[in-house]
Amino acid sequence: MKQFITVLLVIFFLIAPLTASEGFSLIFDEEVAIEKESSPAFDISGNLSTGMNTFVDIDNPLKSETNAFADLSFSLNYTHPFLGGNVELFLPALEEKTPTYKDIIKELSLSYYLPNGKIQAGYFIHRWGVVDTARVVDVINANDYSSGLSMDQREMKISEPMILTQLYFDKSQLELIYKPIFTPIQIATEGRWNTIPDISGFLTINSSTDFLEPNIKTLEYGSFGTRYAISLGSVDTAIMYYRGYYERPGYKYTFTPALIPPFDVTSVETIYTKMNIIGAEANYVTGPFTLAFEGAYYLSEDKDGTDSTLYNSKLSYIGSLSYMIGGTTSYITASYNGSSIFDYDDTNAMDVDATSGPKQDHNIIVGFHIPLFKEKLLVEAGLTYQIPTQGYALLARLDYTLKDDITLSLNGNLFGTFDNNEESMYKNWDSNDLLSITLKYQY
Repeated sequence: MKQFITVLLVIFFLIAPLTASEGFSLIFDEEVAIEKESSPAFDISGNLSTGMNTFVDIDNPLKSETNAFADLSFSLNYTHPFLGGNVELFLPALEEKTPTYKDIIKELSLSYYLPNGKIQAGYFIHRWGVVDTARVVDVINANDYSSGLSMDQREMKISEPMILTQLYFDKSQLELIYKPIFTPIQIATEGRWNTIPDISGFLTINSSTDFLEPNIKTLEYGSFGTRYAISLGSVDTAIMYYRGYYERPGYKYTFTPALIPPFDVTSVETIYTKMNIIGAEANYVTGPFTLAFEGAYYLSEDKDGTDSTLYNSKLSYIGSLSYMIGGTTSYITASYNGSSIFDYDDTNAMDVDATSGPKQDHNIIVGFHIPLFKEKLLVEAGLTYQIPTQGYALLARLDYTLKDDITLSLNGNLFGTFDNNEESMYKNWDSNDLLSITLKYQY
Protein backbone atom coordinates (compact mmCIF):
# COMPACT_ATOMS: atom_id res chain seq x y z
CA MET A 1 0.00 0.00 0.00
CA LYS A 2 2.85 2.40 0.88
CA GLN A 3 4.53 1.71 -2.48
CA PHE A 4 1.24 2.39 -4.29
CA ILE A 5 0.82 5.74 -2.50
CA THR A 6 4.42 6.65 -3.35
CA VAL A 7 3.82 5.93 -7.05
CA LEU A 8 0.68 8.10 -6.99
CA LEU A 9 2.66 10.97 -5.44
CA VAL A 10 5.34 10.77 -8.13
CA ILE A 11 2.69 10.76 -10.87
CA PHE A 12 0.96 13.75 -9.26
CA PHE A 13 4.21 15.76 -9.11
CA LEU A 14 4.83 15.06 -12.78
CA ILE A 15 1.37 15.90 -14.13
CA ALA A 16 0.39 18.71 -11.73
CA PRO A 17 2.24 21.45 -13.67
CA LEU A 18 0.36 20.51 -16.84
CA THR A 19 -2.95 21.57 -15.32
CA ALA A 20 -1.84 24.86 -13.72
CA SER A 21 -2.54 28.26 -15.21
CA GLU A 22 0.13 29.88 -17.39
CA GLY A 23 2.16 32.98 -16.71
CA PHE A 24 4.34 34.20 -13.86
CA SER A 25 5.91 37.49 -12.90
CA LEU A 26 7.57 36.89 -9.51
CA ILE A 27 10.33 34.46 -8.58
CA PHE A 28 11.39 34.38 -4.93
CA ASP A 29 14.57 32.30 -5.09
CA GLU A 30 17.53 32.82 -7.37
CA GLU A 31 18.01 29.04 -7.43
CA VAL A 32 14.95 28.70 -9.66
CA ALA A 33 15.47 31.62 -12.01
CA ILE A 34 14.75 30.57 -15.59
CA GLU A 35 16.52 31.90 -18.65
CA LYS A 36 15.21 30.66 -21.94
CA GLU A 37 17.82 30.42 -24.65
CA SER A 38 17.05 30.63 -28.33
CA SER A 39 19.43 27.72 -28.95
CA PRO A 40 21.18 25.03 -26.88
CA ALA A 41 24.26 26.28 -24.99
CA PHE A 42 26.95 24.87 -22.69
CA ASP A 43 28.67 26.80 -19.93
CA ILE A 44 31.68 25.47 -17.99
CA SER A 45 33.13 27.17 -14.92
CA GLY A 46 34.96 26.23 -11.74
CA ASN A 47 38.03 26.80 -9.65
CA LEU A 48 41.31 25.20 -8.65
CA SER A 49 42.45 25.77 -5.06
CA THR A 50 45.52 24.90 -3.06
CA GLY A 51 46.73 25.93 0.36
CA MET A 52 47.49 24.96 3.95
CA ASN A 53 45.42 24.46 7.10
CA THR A 54 46.98 24.99 10.52
CA PHE A 55 45.26 23.90 13.74
CA VAL A 56 46.79 26.36 16.18
CA ASP A 57 48.20 25.14 19.49
CA ILE A 58 47.95 28.31 21.54
CA ASP A 59 50.07 26.93 24.40
CA ASN A 60 52.85 25.77 22.06
CA PRO A 61 52.55 27.26 18.56
CA LEU A 62 55.49 25.22 17.24
CA LYS A 63 53.43 22.06 17.79
CA SER A 64 50.53 23.33 15.69
CA GLU A 65 49.30 20.72 13.22
CA THR A 66 49.62 21.75 9.57
CA ASN A 67 48.09 20.01 6.55
CA ALA A 68 48.30 20.83 2.85
CA PHE A 69 45.22 20.61 0.65
CA ALA A 70 44.26 20.94 -2.99
CA ASP A 71 40.90 20.60 -4.70
CA LEU A 72 39.17 21.10 -8.00
CA SER A 73 35.54 22.04 -8.49
CA PHE A 74 33.68 22.64 -11.71
CA SER A 75 30.17 23.28 -12.96
CA LEU A 76 28.70 22.34 -16.30
CA ASN A 77 25.39 23.91 -17.28
CA TYR A 78 23.36 23.02 -20.34
CA THR A 79 20.51 25.29 -21.38
CA HIS A 80 17.82 24.66 -23.97
CA PRO A 81 14.41 26.27 -24.54
CA PHE A 82 12.73 23.36 -22.74
CA LEU A 83 15.54 21.45 -21.02
CA GLY A 84 18.42 22.25 -18.67
CA GLY A 85 21.20 20.17 -17.18
CA ASN A 86 23.44 20.96 -14.23
CA VAL A 87 26.60 19.20 -13.05
CA GLU A 88 28.56 20.48 -10.03
CA LEU A 89 31.42 18.35 -8.73
CA PHE A 90 33.97 18.87 -5.96
CA LEU A 91 37.16 16.80 -6.27
CA PRO A 92 39.34 17.04 -3.14
CA ALA A 93 42.96 15.94 -3.01
CA LEU A 94 45.46 15.77 -0.15
CA GLU A 95 42.56 15.29 2.27
CA GLU A 96 42.76 13.27 5.47
CA LYS A 97 39.51 11.43 4.92
CA THR A 98 38.59 9.35 1.89
CA PRO A 99 35.92 11.26 -0.06
CA THR A 100 32.60 9.60 -0.85
CA TYR A 101 30.02 10.45 -3.49
CA LYS A 102 28.34 12.68 -0.88
CA ASP A 103 31.52 14.78 -0.74
CA ILE A 104 32.00 14.86 -4.51
CA ILE A 105 28.55 15.38 -6.03
CA LYS A 106 27.00 18.77 -5.32
CA GLU A 107 24.58 18.61 -8.24
CA LEU A 108 23.71 16.22 -11.03
CA SER A 109 20.26 17.04 -12.35
CA LEU A 110 18.00 17.64 -15.33
CA SER A 111 15.26 20.28 -15.53
CA TYR A 112 12.27 20.37 -17.85
CA TYR A 113 10.85 23.85 -18.30
CA LEU A 114 7.11 24.41 -18.49
CA PRO A 115 5.23 27.58 -19.51
CA ASN A 116 4.70 28.36 -15.83
CA GLY A 117 7.42 26.47 -13.99
CA LYS A 118 9.77 23.53 -14.14
CA ILE A 119 10.39 19.94 -13.06
CA GLN A 120 13.86 19.14 -11.76
CA ALA A 121 15.10 15.62 -10.95
CA GLY A 122 18.44 14.20 -9.82
CA TYR A 123 20.99 14.91 -7.08
CA PHE A 124 20.96 18.52 -5.90
CA ILE A 125 20.58 20.92 -2.98
CA HIS A 126 17.37 22.86 -2.50
CA ARG A 127 16.96 25.28 0.37
CA TRP A 128 14.03 26.86 2.17
CA GLY A 129 14.30 29.99 4.29
CA VAL A 130 15.17 33.69 4.09
CA VAL A 131 17.55 34.38 7.01
CA ASP A 132 21.22 34.89 6.09
CA THR A 133 22.88 33.68 9.30
CA ALA A 134 20.97 30.42 9.93
CA ARG A 135 17.71 28.84 8.78
CA VAL A 136 15.30 26.76 10.88
CA VAL A 137 13.04 25.83 7.92
CA ASP A 138 15.95 24.63 5.75
CA VAL A 139 15.05 20.95 6.26
CA ILE A 140 15.25 19.43 2.77
CA ASN A 141 18.94 18.44 2.66
CA ALA A 142 20.88 16.94 5.55
CA ASN A 143 23.83 18.78 7.12
CA ASP A 144 27.49 17.78 7.13
CA TYR A 145 29.39 18.56 10.36
CA SER A 146 32.21 16.07 9.76
CA SER A 147 34.74 18.85 9.05
CA GLY A 148 33.44 21.57 11.36
CA LEU A 149 31.56 24.70 10.31
CA SER A 150 31.59 26.86 7.20
CA MET A 151 30.50 30.46 6.64
CA ASP A 152 28.73 29.27 3.49
CA GLN A 153 25.74 27.24 4.71
CA ARG A 154 25.33 25.60 1.32
CA GLU A 155 28.82 24.07 1.63
CA MET A 156 27.56 22.13 4.67
CA LYS A 157 24.58 20.66 2.84
CA ILE A 158 24.58 17.10 1.43
CA SER A 159 23.25 16.71 -2.09
CA GLU A 160 20.35 14.24 -2.22
CA PRO A 161 18.20 12.58 -4.89
CA MET A 162 14.82 14.27 -5.28
CA ILE A 163 12.11 15.43 -7.66
CA LEU A 164 11.17 19.11 -7.46
CA THR A 165 8.16 20.68 -9.15
CA GLN A 166 7.85 24.47 -9.12
CA LEU A 167 4.85 26.44 -10.37
CA TYR A 168 4.72 30.21 -10.72
CA PHE A 169 1.66 32.46 -10.67
CA ASP A 170 1.22 36.24 -10.76
CA LYS A 171 2.39 36.88 -7.20
CA SER A 172 2.94 33.44 -5.77
CA GLN A 173 4.91 30.24 -6.13
CA LEU A 174 4.14 26.60 -5.29
CA GLU A 175 6.74 23.90 -4.72
CA LEU A 176 6.31 20.15 -4.42
CA ILE A 177 9.23 17.95 -3.37
CA TYR A 178 9.60 14.18 -3.23
CA LYS A 179 12.70 12.39 -1.90
CA PRO A 180 12.62 8.62 -2.51
CA ILE A 181 15.28 7.77 0.10
CA PHE A 182 16.61 9.23 3.33
CA THR A 183 20.04 10.75 4.01
CA PRO A 184 21.00 11.37 7.66
CA ILE A 185 23.32 13.97 9.12
CA GLN A 186 27.02 13.45 8.54
CA ILE A 187 29.16 13.82 11.66
CA ALA A 188 32.59 12.69 12.76
CA THR A 189 32.61 9.78 15.22
CA GLU A 190 36.32 10.11 16.01
CA GLY A 191 39.12 12.60 15.66
CA ARG A 192 39.14 16.33 16.31
CA TRP A 193 35.63 16.98 14.90
CA ASN A 194 33.96 14.23 16.93
CA THR A 195 30.67 15.39 18.48
CA ILE A 196 29.55 12.05 19.97
CA PRO A 197 29.03 12.26 23.78
CA ASP A 198 31.50 10.25 25.86
CA ILE A 199 29.65 7.26 27.39
CA SER A 200 32.74 5.31 28.45
CA GLY A 201 32.02 5.87 32.13
CA PHE A 202 28.49 4.47 31.80
CA LEU A 203 28.54 1.93 28.96
CA THR A 204 31.27 -0.28 27.52
CA ILE A 205 31.27 -1.02 23.79
CA ASN A 206 33.64 -3.74 22.64
CA SER A 207 34.32 -6.05 19.68
CA SER A 208 31.43 -8.34 20.63
CA THR A 209 28.84 -5.54 20.45
CA ASP A 210 26.33 -5.90 17.59
CA PHE A 211 25.49 -2.78 15.59
CA LEU A 212 22.06 -2.79 13.93
CA GLU A 213 21.40 -0.30 11.12
CA PRO A 214 18.08 0.17 9.29
CA ASN A 215 18.07 0.12 5.49
CA ILE A 216 17.37 3.79 4.78
CA LYS A 217 17.78 3.37 1.01
CA THR A 218 14.22 2.10 0.62
CA LEU A 219 10.96 3.81 -0.37
CA GLU A 220 9.76 3.29 3.21
CA TYR A 221 12.16 6.11 4.18
CA GLY A 222 10.93 8.45 1.45
CA SER A 223 9.71 11.94 2.29
CA PHE A 224 7.77 14.76 0.69
CA GLY A 225 7.11 18.44 1.23
CA THR A 226 5.32 21.47 -0.14
CA ARG A 227 5.90 25.22 0.10
CA TYR A 228 3.64 28.09 -0.92
CA ALA A 229 5.15 31.58 -1.21
CA ILE A 230 3.27 34.80 -1.87
CA SER A 231 4.04 38.51 -2.02
CA LEU A 232 1.79 40.63 0.20
CA GLY A 233 2.66 44.23 -0.52
CA SER A 234 6.20 44.82 0.71
CA VAL A 235 6.32 41.49 2.57
CA ASP A 236 7.39 38.21 0.99
CA THR A 237 6.04 35.30 3.02
CA ALA A 238 5.71 31.54 2.74
CA ILE A 239 4.29 28.53 4.55
CA MET A 240 5.60 24.99 4.20
CA TYR A 241 5.00 21.40 5.27
CA TYR A 242 7.50 18.55 5.27
CA ARG A 243 6.98 14.91 6.25
CA GLY A 244 10.10 12.86 6.64
CA TYR A 245 12.72 11.76 9.16
CA TYR A 246 14.75 13.81 11.61
CA GLU A 247 18.34 13.92 10.35
CA ARG A 248 19.91 12.98 13.69
CA PRO A 249 19.87 9.29 14.68
CA GLY A 250 18.63 7.89 17.96
CA TYR A 251 20.12 4.82 19.61
CA LYS A 252 18.65 1.88 21.47
CA TYR A 253 21.17 0.16 23.74
CA THR A 254 20.87 -3.38 25.01
CA PHE A 255 23.33 -4.09 27.78
CA THR A 256 24.19 -6.74 30.35
CA PRO A 257 22.63 -5.98 33.74
CA ALA A 258 25.19 -5.27 36.44
CA LEU A 259 25.28 -3.72 39.87
CA ILE A 260 27.45 -0.75 38.98
CA PRO A 261 28.47 0.92 35.69
CA PRO A 262 30.02 0.70 33.20
CA PHE A 263 27.63 -1.87 31.72
CA ASP A 264 28.64 -4.11 28.81
CA VAL A 265 26.67 -3.23 25.68
CA THR A 266 25.51 -6.27 23.72
CA SER A 267 23.85 -4.35 20.86
CA VAL A 268 23.33 -0.82 19.55
CA GLU A 269 20.36 -0.21 17.24
CA THR A 270 20.16 2.99 15.18
CA ILE A 271 16.66 4.49 15.01
CA TYR A 272 15.40 7.49 13.00
CA THR A 273 12.43 9.56 14.15
CA LYS A 274 9.50 10.34 11.86
CA MET A 275 8.69 14.04 11.85
CA ASN A 276 5.95 16.31 10.51
CA ILE A 277 7.43 19.79 10.14
CA ILE A 278 5.21 22.85 9.74
CA GLY A 279 7.03 26.11 9.00
CA ALA A 280 6.60 29.73 8.02
CA GLU A 281 8.90 32.51 6.84
CA ALA A 282 8.62 36.24 6.16
CA ASN A 283 10.92 38.87 4.69
CA TYR A 284 10.38 42.65 4.80
CA VAL A 285 12.60 45.31 3.23
CA THR A 286 12.33 48.98 4.16
CA GLY A 287 15.05 51.36 3.04
CA PRO A 288 18.45 49.97 4.07
CA PHE A 289 16.90 47.56 6.60
CA THR A 290 15.79 43.97 6.02
CA LEU A 291 13.76 42.11 8.63
CA ALA A 292 13.37 38.34 8.32
CA PHE A 293 11.72 35.63 10.41
CA GLU A 294 11.44 31.84 10.29
CA GLY A 295 9.59 29.43 12.56
CA ALA A 296 9.19 25.64 12.49
CA TYR A 297 7.22 23.19 14.60
CA TYR A 298 8.58 19.63 14.60
CA LEU A 299 5.83 17.13 15.45
CA SER A 300 7.47 13.84 16.44
CA GLU A 301 5.94 10.38 16.05
CA ASP A 302 6.65 10.10 19.81
CA LYS A 303 3.93 12.64 20.60
CA ASP A 304 3.95 12.13 24.37
CA GLY A 305 7.76 12.11 24.63
CA THR A 306 8.04 8.77 26.43
CA ASP A 307 10.34 6.88 24.06
CA SER A 308 13.96 7.75 24.91
CA THR A 309 15.20 6.46 21.52
CA LEU A 310 13.06 8.96 19.56
CA TYR A 311 13.46 12.73 19.40
CA ASN A 312 10.66 14.75 20.97
CA SER A 313 8.56 17.44 19.34
CA LYS A 314 10.13 20.91 19.38
CA LEU A 315 9.67 24.51 18.30
CA SER A 316 12.46 26.42 16.51
CA TYR A 317 12.55 30.05 15.43
CA ILE A 318 14.92 32.76 14.26
CA GLY A 319 14.57 36.49 13.63
CA SER A 320 17.14 38.74 11.97
CA LEU A 321 17.79 42.40 11.20
CA SER A 322 20.20 43.41 8.44
CA TYR A 323 21.47 46.86 7.51
CA MET A 324 22.87 47.75 4.09
CA ILE A 325 25.38 50.61 4.29
CA GLY A 326 24.25 53.33 1.90
CA GLY A 327 26.12 53.66 -1.39
CA THR A 328 27.98 50.37 -0.90
CA THR A 329 27.41 46.62 -1.04
CA SER A 330 28.46 46.29 2.61
CA TYR A 331 26.02 45.03 5.22
CA ILE A 332 25.86 43.94 8.83
CA THR A 333 23.36 41.49 10.27
CA ALA A 334 22.25 40.23 13.67
CA SER A 335 19.86 37.44 14.55
CA TYR A 336 18.37 35.64 17.53
CA ASN A 337 17.81 31.90 17.24
CA GLY A 338 15.96 29.75 19.75
CA SER A 339 14.42 26.32 20.19
CA SER A 340 12.36 24.57 22.84
CA ILE A 341 12.12 20.78 23.21
CA PHE A 342 8.85 19.48 24.68
CA ASP A 343 8.68 16.71 27.33
CA TYR A 344 12.41 17.04 27.94
CA ASP A 345 13.82 14.50 30.42
CA ASP A 346 17.34 15.27 31.58
CA THR A 347 17.15 12.62 34.34
CA ASN A 348 17.46 9.82 31.76
CA ALA A 349 21.07 9.53 30.59
CA MET A 350 19.92 7.38 27.64
CA ASP A 351 17.40 9.89 26.27
CA VAL A 352 18.50 11.17 22.84
CA ASP A 353 17.19 14.68 23.50
CA ALA A 354 19.17 15.03 26.72
CA THR A 355 22.39 14.00 24.97
CA SER A 356 21.87 16.30 21.97
CA GLY A 357 21.65 19.66 23.74
CA PRO A 358 19.79 21.85 26.25
CA LYS A 359 15.99 21.95 26.60
CA GLN A 360 15.93 25.67 25.85
CA ASP A 361 18.57 26.64 23.31
CA HIS A 362 19.22 30.31 22.51
CA ASN A 363 21.86 31.73 20.19
CA ILE A 364 22.93 35.22 19.21
CA ILE A 365 24.50 35.45 15.75
CA VAL A 366 26.14 38.54 14.27
CA GLY A 367 28.02 38.99 11.02
CA PHE A 368 29.24 41.47 8.45
CA HIS A 369 30.25 41.61 4.79
CA ILE A 370 32.46 44.54 3.80
CA PRO A 371 34.16 44.94 0.39
CA LEU A 372 37.03 47.46 0.32
CA PHE A 373 39.34 49.06 -2.26
CA LYS A 374 36.84 48.83 -5.10
CA GLU A 375 35.95 45.30 -4.00
CA LYS A 376 39.51 43.98 -4.36
CA LEU A 377 39.48 43.13 -0.64
CA LEU A 378 36.53 41.37 1.00
CA VAL A 379 36.23 41.14 4.79
CA GLU A 380 33.65 38.74 6.25
CA ALA A 381 33.06 37.46 9.77
CA GLY A 382 30.38 35.68 11.76
CA LEU A 383 30.08 35.07 15.50
CA THR A 384 27.71 32.60 17.15
CA TYR A 385 27.20 32.64 20.92
CA GLN A 386 25.16 29.86 22.56
CA ILE A 387 23.61 31.42 25.66
CA PRO A 388 22.78 28.30 27.79
CA THR A 389 26.25 26.73 27.44
CA GLN A 390 28.26 29.95 26.92
CA GLY A 391 29.94 28.33 23.93
CA TYR A 392 31.02 30.36 20.92
CA ALA A 393 32.29 30.06 17.35
CA LEU A 394 33.99 32.85 15.41
CA LEU A 395 34.52 32.41 11.67
CA ALA A 396 36.37 35.07 9.65
CA ARG A 397 37.73 35.44 6.12
CA LEU A 398 39.81 37.88 4.08
CA ASP A 399 39.74 37.61 0.28
CA TYR A 400 42.16 39.64 -1.82
CA THR A 401 41.80 39.64 -5.60
CA LEU A 402 45.29 39.47 -7.11
CA LYS A 403 43.87 39.38 -10.65
CA ASP A 404 40.38 38.99 -12.01
CA ASP A 405 40.64 35.20 -11.85
CA ILE A 406 43.10 34.71 -8.95
CA THR A 407 42.18 35.19 -5.28
CA LEU A 408 44.28 34.89 -2.14
CA SER A 409 42.26 34.01 0.99
CA LEU A 410 43.01 33.92 4.69
CA ASN A 411 40.50 32.08 6.90
CA GLY A 412 40.31 31.76 10.65
CA ASN A 413 38.02 29.75 12.98
CA LEU A 414 37.95 30.12 16.75
CA PHE A 415 35.94 27.80 19.03
CA GLY A 416 35.57 27.77 22.79
CA THR A 417 33.44 28.25 25.88
CA PHE A 418 33.24 30.60 28.83
CA ASP A 419 31.96 27.80 31.10
CA ASN A 420 33.87 24.52 31.09
CA ASN A 421 31.16 22.90 33.22
CA GLU A 422 28.66 23.11 30.36
CA GLU A 423 28.88 20.59 27.51
CA SER A 424 28.56 21.88 23.96
CA MET A 425 29.84 21.29 20.45
CA TYR A 426 31.98 24.41 20.79
CA LYS A 427 33.59 23.06 23.96
CA ASN A 428 34.40 19.79 22.18
CA TRP A 429 36.06 21.79 19.40
CA ASP A 430 38.02 24.05 21.75
CA SER A 431 41.34 22.74 20.38
CA ASN A 432 40.27 23.16 16.75
CA ASP A 433 41.22 26.82 16.30
CA LEU A 434 42.16 27.03 12.63
CA LEU A 435 44.12 29.30 10.30
CA SER A 436 44.25 28.57 6.59
CA ILE A 437 45.65 30.25 3.50
CA THR A 438 44.29 29.50 0.06
CA LEU A 439 45.24 30.44 -3.48
CA LYS A 440 42.31 30.02 -5.88
CA TYR A 441 42.19 30.19 -9.66
CA GLN A 442 38.74 30.64 -11.18
CA TYR A 443 37.91 29.77 -14.75
